[in-house]
Amino acid sequence: MAVRLTNKDKEKLRRINNNVRRKNKQMENYGVDIYVSTLPIDKVTSRKQLNDYYDRARRYTKGYAYKYKQNKYGTVASNIELARAKRLAEEVTRERQKRLMKIAPKEFKTRGVPTGSSIMQRKLMGDSRYDIYDPVKFRFGSLRNREQFENRVESLANQLNPEYITRKNEQLKENLIKAISTNWGKDGKKATDYIKSLSPDEVLKEFMSEDIFEFSYIYDENDVKRQIEIFEATYNLWLI
Repeated sequence: MAVRLTNKDKEKLRRINNNVRRKNKQMENYGVDIYVSTLPIDKVTSRKQLNDYYDRARRYTKGYAYKYKQNKYGTVASNIELARAKRLAEEVTRERQKRLMKIAPKEFKTRGVPTGSSIMQRKLMGDSRYDIYDPVKFRFGSLRNREQFENRVESLANQLNPEYITRKNEQLKENLIKAISTNWGKDGKKATDYIKSLSPDEVLKEFMSEDIFEFSYIYDENDVKRQIEIFEATYNLWLI
C-alpha cells in the first residue's frame, strides 16, 4: 500500500528523482556502469523506504565516491581513482628523494679523481643521469584513453615495489655492458668483464659518482681507443 505523501513530500521526491536521472545520464555519458533506479511517487510504501531512498540518492548524486572527471581526450576517472593516483605519485617522489639524499653529499669523480663537486651539485647542473630522482607528477589531462590511465597508475604502484629498484639496477648494468660492447667491440672486453664482476648496486654507485662511467657512442677510432685507455687506467684494468 502506498503511503500518503504531502505535496511537499511529492515535490521533494520529484526533485530528487530528477537529480538521480541526471546523474544516471552523466554516468552513461562517461561510460561508467553505475545506475540507480528512481522511486516513483505511487511506489512509496513507507517513510522508511522514502528516507532510505533519499540517503541513497544523496550519496549517489553528491557523494565523493560517485564523482567523476573527464579530460579533454574523453578519459574518465573517479575522484577516488584520481586521489589514489596522486597519492602514489607523491609516495614515489618521497622514495626517490630518500634515495637521492643518500648519495647527494658524495663527491663526484672523473677518472677516479675527486672534482670538488658533490652529486647534488652535479644534479643541479642538469646532469641527466640523475633524472631518475626527479619528482613525479600525475598528469591526468595528458592521458588519451582509459588504458593509458590504468597503465600509468600501475607503473606508479610498481615503482613502490621493493623489487623495482633491484630490477632497474640490473637493467642499468645490462645497458652499460651492451653500450660498451656496441661502441668498443672486442677491445672493450676488459671493461665489460669488470662491469659483469660488479653487483647491480655497485654499478649504480659508480654510474652516479664517476664521470667516465656514462658511455656515449663515439665514431672516431682514436677517440674510442682513448676512452678505453682512460677507463682501463681508472679501474687498473691494464694490469689484468
